[in-house]
Amino acid sequence: MPLPDQQNGAQVLLGNLPLPILYTSNGQINVQVPFDTPVNWTYQISVQRDSLLSVPQQLVIAAGQPGVFTVNQQGTGQGVIFRSDGVTLAEPDTPAAVGETVVIYCTGLGAVNPPVSDGAPGPASPPLSTTANPVTVMINGLNAPVSFSGLAPGFPGLYQVNAVVPAGASGSTVPVAVSVAGQTSPQVTMAVQ
Repeated sequence: MPLPDQQNGAQVLLGNLPLPILYTSNGQINVQVPFDTPVNWTYQISVQRDSLLSVPQQLVIAAGQPGVFTVNQQGTGQGVIFRSDGVTLAEPDTPAAVGETVVIYCTGLGAVNPPVSDGAPGPASPPLSTTANPVTVMINGLNAPVSFSGLAPGFPGLYQVNAVVPAGASGSTVPVAVSVAGQTSPQVTMAVQ
């Protein structure tokens, strides 16, 4: 089911185009920029609530601006990084092992192939939508080989990156960063034994 482009009388407009809404709360609206939006251009973005329209703001669209989701929902600390079973967080009580493939949930990895419709979930069966630009992961400052980067199957606007924990990573708050299209996410943490 595609994401709505209006909730509770509110919508976000990129120029005149209503954007799919991922999340809303008091004072916050998260939207999805269409995958086919030309990059490195300046656009006007505004919020409309019923008949009221905000003052448009300038926005430059980049090929990627990665961010790893975190448990505290503030972009800091423990990342939403699961062990290979897909349900156990790689946190201090249940650390990942060196050589294990972890699943990192993130946003801002840019265009995908094959493309999906705006606001639509990633395909749940092959071919999966993979990132158009290569993604790299650093765990404890070490390259973590990436086996998959693309849309999380069945979820709109959510990316997942599968990476192997490298030898030399160990601790309860090991730094993790994801990079794409020349941009690197803020560091989050995970636990490795």
